[in-house]
Amino acid sequence: TGHGGTCGNILNDGHPEGARTEGTMTTKTNSRSKVAKMTLLAMLAAVLVVLAMVNIPQPMGLSITFNMIPVAIAAMAMGIPGGLIIGAAFGLISFLQCFGIGVLSGMGAMTLEISPLLTFIQRVVSRALDGLLVGLIFCGLSKVKSKKALSVITSSVAGAVLIGLFLSVMLLICYDEDGKYKMS
Repeated sequence: TGHGGTCGNILNDGHPEGARTEGTMTTKTNSRSKVAKMTLLAMLAAVLVVLAMVNIPQPMGLSITFNMIPVAIAAMAMGIPGGLIIGAAFGLISFLQCFGIGVLSGMGAMTLEISPLLTFIQRVVSRALDGLLVGLIFCGLSKVKSKKALSVITSSVAGAVLIGLFLSVMLLICYDEDGKYKMS
């Protein structure tokens, strides 16, 4: 029922529900499943790279991107590990943009000059956590006897809300009420 296999991989004994490694048929199925998951991860990572080149510029060096879409898809298709991996890939791409690799991130370049460590946390760690939490939310909702569409919609919206929350907390930590950076 639901996504027990994708959500159960990390929460149970490491095997998809009902699968064991004794038989040859199960081993072939597990091998094919691993190849399919790696292929999906690679395709979603490639989509991330393409989406990183598509930014809608906003004031103050900010931009709107659609990079949360592959993160949400990974979290829903592969559970917690998929969300974490593609979330971390999104973060690494975003961190590289602070150095001008790909499309330059104005805000990222500014924060990089002030604190590379905090920029890494803000760019990579928050996005990896976002993928992990979207996976947790989706897995939790898929275990509840609810409609599948509700799980998908809620997890997708949660991704956007969580990334906004992470970025807001970082701004609150790093800047005072006058807009001056307080970590230097």
